[in-house]
Amino acid sequence: MFKTLEGVRVIDFGMAAAGPVVGKILREYGAEVIMVEPVNGTSTRWMDRSYDYWANGKKSVPVNIKTPEGREIVYRLVKSADVFLSNYREKALINNELTYEKLKAINPGIIYARMYGWGPKGPLKDSPAYDITAFWARGGYLRDMAEKGTICVGPQGVADASMGPTLASGICAALYHKLKTGEGCELDTSIYAQAIFLNVFQSVNAQLGEEYPKTRTQPREALVNTYQCKDGKWVIMFDNQFDRHFWKILEALGRPDLVGDPRWTNIEDTKLDKAPELTAILDEAFGKLTQEEAVKALSDIDVAVEPCTGVIDTVEDPQALENRYLFDWTLSSGLAEGKTIKMPASPVSFNGENCSTDFQRGPRLGEHTVEQLKLVGYSDAEIQDLIDRKIVTAEG
Repeated sequence: MFKTLEGVRVIDFGMAAAGPVVGKILREYGAEVIMVEPVNGTSTRWMDRSYDYWANGKKSVPVNIKTPEGREIVYRLVKSADVFLSNYREKALINNELTYEKLKAINPGIIYARMYGWGPKGPLKDSPAYDITAFWARGGYLRDMAEKGTICVGPQGVADASMGPTLASGICAALYHKLKTGEGCELDTSIYAQAIFLNVFQSVNAQLGEEYPKTRTQPREALVNTYQCKDGKWVIMFDNQFDRHFWKILEALGRPDLVGDPRWTNIEDTKLDKAPELTAILDEAFGKLTQEEAVKALSDIDVAVEPCTGVIDTVEDPQALENRYLFDWTLSSGLAEGKTIKMPASPVSFNGENCSTDFQRGPRLGEHTVEQLKLVGYSDAEIQDLIDRKIVTAEG
C-alpha cells in the first residue's frame, strides 16, 4: 500500500460529515488521525449507516474541552501533531481556546486547517451552514439547475464529500511547504466557496447574459441535452464535434432526410436561440427509439451518450466494479450493523492501487484514549483520574 503521508499526525476536530471526510482522506493516504470528540460522542456517530465511511481507521479520544484539564489534553495532542483540523464554528474555537494563535504558540509548526460554512468574513460568517443550505441553495443549484418552473432538493452529503479532497489537497501542499521551510500555516475553505468553485461555467455564462433556470426544450445547446425514448426512459447526449458527428447523428436517429439541411452549417446553429427548433426535431427522433437502441445508435458513431440511471444502479455498474470504485463492506455499528453493502472508494489510486483498499471500521467511543494519553505523557493514575471525573471517555 502506497502511504504518502505515513508519519504525519492529525488532530481531527471534524464533526457531522464535511469535516470528517478530510481526515478520512488523510488517513487513507497514510496519516495517523486522532478523532477528538465530545465525551458522549461526535455527531458523526449519529449517521450510523455511513459512520464507518467518515471515521474510516481513525482513533477515538473523547475529551471534555470545556474544562481546563480537557483543553490541556488537546494542547498536548497538538504539540505532538502536524495538523489540526476542524469544522467547528469560530465562536466555539474561541470559547474553548483552540484558535490558531493559541495552538501556534504551543506548536509553531502546526498546520491549522479550517472548514467554514460561509467563510471567515461577511454577514453570514457565524450562521449555521449545511450542504443543503450553503451549497445547494445559496450556490444557485436548487433554482438554476432544475427544470424551469420547478425546484429540486439536492442530495445530502454531496458538498461534504466533494470538500474533502479540496481541503486535503491544501493540507498536503502545506505539509510540503513545512517540509521545505519548517513553517506551519493556517488554511481554510468553506461549503459556500466549494459551491461557487464548482459552478464556474454557469457563473461565467450568467455574467455574460445567459439566463437561468432553463427548460430542456430551450437548452443552451441542443446537442448537450436529455431526451426521452419511446420506452419512457431517458438518455443524455453530449457532442461538440459538429463537423465530425452532426450529420451522422441525424442519420443514426432515423433522419437522413435532414443531412445537409442549410439550417445547420456550424456548431453555433445548434445553440441558444437556435437550439429549441433542433431540440424539437431530436425529441421526435429519440421518441421512436428505445433507450437501448438510442444509446447503441449513437455509441456506434462515437458520440458521448449515456442512459440516465439512478444512484442505486451505480452499485452494480460493471464499469465501477472493474475499476474498484466500490467495495464490499459489512457495517460495524448502528441499526444496519452486520449488513454488507457496497461503499464508494476514494477517487484516487497510487500505482494502480486505490487508497481505500485498507478501509477500516470507525473507532468505538474512547477506543484509543488510554493509548493516546500515554503517548503524550499521562501516567496510568492520571488517566484513571481523568476517566473518573468524566474529563475523558475510555473504552472498557
